[in-house]
Amino acid sequence: MSSVQTQPDRLRQATDLLRWCLQLIVMTVLVTTSTIAAAKSDEPLIVSPISPVPSGEIHNGKLVWVDLVTTDPQKAVAFYTAVFDWQPRYFSDENYIELIHDGRVMSAIVLYEGDEAVEGDARWLVSISVKDVDAATQVAWESGGEVLEPATDLPDRGRYSVISDAQGAVLMLLRTTGGDPIDDTPLLDEWAWAELWTDDLEAAVSFYQAIAGYDTLRLPDADGGERIVLGTDGKARATVVPLPWDDVEPNWIPYIPVANASGTLQRIIAAGGAVLVDSGSSDNAVAVAIVMDPTGGVFAIQQAEFGQ
Repeated sequence: MSSVQTQPDRLRQATDLLRWCLQLIVMTVLVTTSTIAAAKSDEPLIVSPISPVPSGEIHNGKLVWVDLVTTDPQKAVAFYTAVFDWQPRYFSDENYIELIHDGRVMSAIVLYEGDEAVEGDARWLVSISVKDVDAATQVAWESGGEVLEPATDLPDRGRYSVISDAQGAVLMLLRTTGGDPIDDTPLLDEWAWAELWTDDLEAAVSFYQAIAGYDTLRLPDADGGERIVLGTDGKARATVVPLPWDDVEPNWIPYIPVANASGTLQRIIAAGGAVLVDSGSSDNAVAVAIVMDPTGGVFAIQQAEFGQ
C-alpha cells in the first residue's frame, strides 16, 4: 500500500486479535450452529441457500460466503446495517442471523459463547467454492494442511469442510446447493474477493492451486514486494501477500468494494468501528482500508469504479 497511515493502539488491538485468529473453538461454534439450534428447539436449523434461484454453476476458488462469529451479534447487526444497509433475517435460534442486501443473502452472524469467549473476539470466516469438497479436503490434508471439520452437509447451504493451510490460515471449502452466485462483475457493498496474508507466498500458492486449481498472476506492489493474484475461469478470485506485520498469524481477510472509500470510512467510525490502516489514494493506487467492526471483526474495503 502507498501512504499507509495507522492508528497504533487500534492496530495493536487488531494484531493481538489476529494472533489468535480462527482458533478451533471458534470453528466449532460456527459449523455446529445447526446442532445447537436443534438442541434448543428440537428442529434442525435450515439456513437460506446462497443463491435463491439455482444457477447450476460451480466456480472453483470463487468467494461465495463469509460468516462472522462474534460475542455480540446484535451490535454487529447494527453496525453492518448502518454502514452497508445490510438487513437482518432472524431465525428461531436468535444466535444465528443472516444479512441481506438488495434481496441477496450476504453473510451469517453466529454467536460465539462458552468459557473461551472473550468480549471483542470476533472472526470473519471466508468460504470458497470447490466442485468436490471431499476431494479438496483430502488434498488439503495431503498438502500439509489440517482438517478442522470434516466434510459435512448443511441443508440448503451445501456440503462444506473447514481447513487450515500449511501456514495456519483457516477457511471453509463449500459446494453450494443449487450452484454458486452468477459469476458476474462484483457488486458494490457486497463481498467480492479475499486476501491471504501469509509468511510463505510460494507454499501458499502451491497449496491453493492444489485444492482449487488456481491460475496465478504476479504483480509488483507499491512497497517493492509482490502481490500474487489467484484466478479461475479467467477471473481474479483472491490475492496472496506477505504478512503485513511480524506479530500477525497467516489469515484470510475478506474485501468489500465501495463507491466512495472516504464516505464508507466515515460511516464505519460513526457506527462504532475502527480504521486500522488507510492507504488513501494516489495516481497509481486506489483507496484501500483495513477496518474493524465494534465487536472485533476485521475486514477490508476498496474503492471500486464499477457500479451495481
